[in-house]
Amino acid sequence: MSMVLTSTGLFTIVADRRVRDPSGPRVVRDCAEIRMLDRLHLKVGTVEWNVHAASVHEGRRLPVVEIVVADSDQIDAMSRMALRTLWDRAFGDRFSDHDAEHAYGGVHVLAREGTRLIGHASAIPRRIRFGDQPWRTIGYVEAVATHPECQGEGIGRRTMETLQEEVYSRWPVALLSTGSATGFYKLLGWERWHGLSYTKTATGTVPDREHGGLMILRLDRSVVPDLSVGVTCEDRTGDAW
Repeated sequence: MSMVLTSTGLFTIVADRRVRDPSGPRVVRDCAEIRMLDRLHLKVGTVEWNVHAASVHEGRRLPVVEIVVADSDQIDAMSRMALRTLWDRAFGDRFSDHDAEHAYGGVHVLAREGTRLIGHASAIPRRIRFGDQPWRTIGYVEAVATHPECQGEGIGRRTMETLQEEVYSRWPVALLSTGSATGFYKLLGWERWHGLSYTKTATGTVPDREHGGLMILRLDRSVVPDLSVGVTCEDRTGDAW
C-alpha cells in the first residue's frame, strides 16, 4: 500500500507499508522510491511506516515499484514466462535452461513496475559441506537480475535486501556464485569465500574452479567460523554452483 504524505516541487514523500499474507504471494514493499535521498520513520496510531524521500523529475512522481515475495509453487505460468524474458534480457545467451531450472524450489522476490517485471532474486535449499563438518542445508541464491533499462536505480539492492530477510528466517547462512558483482554483494553484508571449492559427483568429490566467485552471508557466524576451509556442493545438471 502506497500513500503520498506530502508533495513539493523537489520531493515526494511516500510511505512504505509492509503487508504479509500467508495465504499467497505477498507485497512487502510498495513505494515510489528509486533513488533514496532520505529515510524517516512514522507511526500513526498502531500502524508503523518506513517513509522515503524520492526525487521527482519535472514535477512528476516516479513509477511505483512493487516488491513481492512468493514461493516457487505460487509462481504461475505467465509469471514464469515473464521471468525467463527478464533473465534473457539481463544475461543474454549466458543464461541457460538449466540456470532457469535452478532458480525454482525455494522463495522468490520479484520487483514489478505496474505489470512489468523488472527485478528478481530467489533462494533455494541446497546441501553444502563446510570443511569437515557434516552436510547441512543452507540457502543458495539464484537468478539475481534487473531489467537493463532499470539497472542503477536501486532495484537490485531492494530485491536482495528483501530476499535476505527471507533467508534469515529459513537458514543460518547462504551462498551465491557471482562474477564481477562482488562489490555489490559486499555492500549487502556478503563475504568472499577464501577456501577451495569442490563438487560431489557420482564418481567422487572433485575440485572445481568456482571458489573465486563464491560469497557467503552469515547470520550465525558460529556455523561457518572459517572461510578458508574447503566447501563442497552436490552435483546437479548445468553449473554445479
